[in-house]
Amino acid sequence: MRFIVGSGQAVVTVLTGLTALGVAACSGDSGSEPGTPNAWDEARVSANVATIERVAAAPALESYRVLGRYIGAASSSAPAVQGAPALQAVARRLAELTGAGGGPQLVPVVRPGVLGRTYVFDAAAGTYVHDPARAGAPANGVRFILYETNAETGAINPAVEIGHADLIDERASSPTTAGLRFRVVAGGVTHLEYAFEVGGLLVAPTLSVQGFMSDGTERVNFELEVSGPAWGHGGTARLDARLELPSQNFSVVTSMEGTGEPGGPAEVELTVRGGSDVIVVKSRVESGQVDATVTVNGRVLATATGDASHPVLKGEGGRELTADEVAALGQIVAFADGVFKLFGELLAPAGALLGLALGLGL
Repeated sequence: MRFIVGSGQAVVTVLTGLTALGVAACSGDSGSEPGTPNAWDEARVSANVATIERVAAAPALESYRVLGRYIGAASSSAPAVQGAPALQAVARRLAELTGAGGGPQLVPVVRPGVLGRTYVFDAAAGTYVHDPARAGAPANGVRFILYETNAETGAINPAVEIGHADLIDERASSPTTAGLRFRVVAGGVTHLEYAFEVGGLLVAPTLSVQGFMSDGTERVNFELEVSGPAWGHGGTARLDARLELPSQNFSVVTSMEGTGEPGGPAEVELTVRGGSDVIVVKSRVESGQVDATVTVNGRVLATATGDASHPVLKGEGGRELTADEVAALGQIVAFADGVFKLFGELLAPAGALLGLALGLGL
């Protein structure tokens, strides 16, 4: 998975290099042994990552992820790209329609004509339609019924309802922001909830997301900030993301910064904290050349330099890495890709739902 900032070719190169690092590293053995110079509690970190993955794999969230495919014109108007470009497209569109930069205001964001409505899947039409007989939708929002979904194909089984997703208009107090909240509920459990703010000027929109996932037992908090120029305005774009598993004192924080120019400089930083362990990955790429360092509890585990698609891996002081260190490096690098993929999947339906709110579909 490649996560792009702006037109972001430099950041593509960063993650291509990091992914190459991870693939090479995963050919090693099972991990570091306690007492070795770069030892860390790999089992604990792995268990925490597995918990986050389990929470994110709830059937209601699987259904929510594919919701945007079935919202008629709204889905066709959503960006074809994934990750940062899609988020920036949403930010740019909302900044324009909410009047950021002095344009006309659109408050509240959700059209009055759809407030309080519930939409259900119509198998014959292959899309969601309004069901006037359904009650229970929020008065200041719109409800979509969620169904059993094939995780591989995204196909909906309309015979089995499993919950609902609400889009709620919270009308932010600032005249240059649009306040929206998304909530996914199934079996009495709120599996996903996040607030979505877009602000700034049209030429440099900002996007802020704060929320949580839950399986009814564990809760995963997350935050996302995206800022940077819209297309054609040059400059540097930045993305900051955070995942936290409070019950285990575990967090993953990552950031990306880069220009939209091919071959331009880009930087990625990832910090994993679990118990007493602190793992940091710092990488910079420019003109296809990478310079990356991975530290574990303040000690250098590895460096990667040279061609970003085939970096040279070395241990502290230029020594060769052991098989255990190579395996540990593979798991660490995989965190960066996993965090961005998770955010992309959670936020993917937003474009289609916002399209509905802005009158682009249904």
